Amino acid sequence: PDGASIGFFTAAGGRTTLRVIPATGGAARVVVSDSVASYGGGDWGDDGNVYFTDDMRSLSRVASTGGAVTRISAPDTAAGIKEHDFPDVLPGSKYVFVMLWKGSIGGNHIGVVDLATGKTTDIGPGSYARYMPPGFIVIGTSDSRLLVAPFDAKRGTLIGTPVPVLQGVATDASNGTVQFAVSETGALLYQEVASGGDVLVWVDRSGKTAPVDSMLKGLIQNLALSPDGTQIAVSTTQSGEPEVWVKQLRTGAY
Repeated sequence: PDGASIGFFTAAGGRTTLRVIPATGGAARVVVSDSVASYGGGDWGDDGNVYFTDDMRSLSRVASTGGAVTRISAPDTAAGIKEHDFPDVLPGSKYVFVMLWKGSIGGNHIGVVDLATGKTTDIGPGSYARYMPPGFIVIGTSDSRLLVAPFDAKRGTLIGTPVPVLQGVATDASNGTVQFAVSETGALLYQEVASGGDVLVWVDRSGKTAPVDSMLKGLIQNLALSPDGTQIAVSTTQSGEPEVWVKQLRTGAY
């Protein structure tokens, strides 16, 4: 919060480590090395603590100088919640926004965790939430929209209905995060969805390209060509949920 240090994660040997380094450069120091989730993010509160998703997919806290790790909240598995991810600490460090992961990107909800009690309140659908001064929540959705609603940071309560204010914001198809950030002045920065999306092409040995199918667009990943060269399988996201598509190259059918 004071702009003097940067918190970040590293991964090596199957272990994720939380580290801190001076913003002006210098040696990084390890803050947590034995209980950090392989992904899930973290945030630095104005109370001197770093809040992060631990290896039990719960929300934990540690002093930015290091020390004992305290688990704050745990997913309500009875309600179908599997993880508390991508925390955003609200001013005053009394409450934290988290993603309530339920197993699919379209099923994500936004939760508010009371840091004093660990109680988590589900405030509705959404994949990624950030606090916007002087008193709003910005919710990113899996269908590339941003919604905004008034939010009381002192009480941790939603005090209005979220309304859409922006669309065409890039999302991560693997985990549902929405690519935007909010500054302490209330400025919002976001990444647009790539115009037209990805296009699948053939490339010959000279570097010349030719489209495989101009109709197949969106986020295309994990390309696999069948051994006999007659089919292509891809994972693609065109409507918020990842799908596997198989194209028959001889007939053009899917």
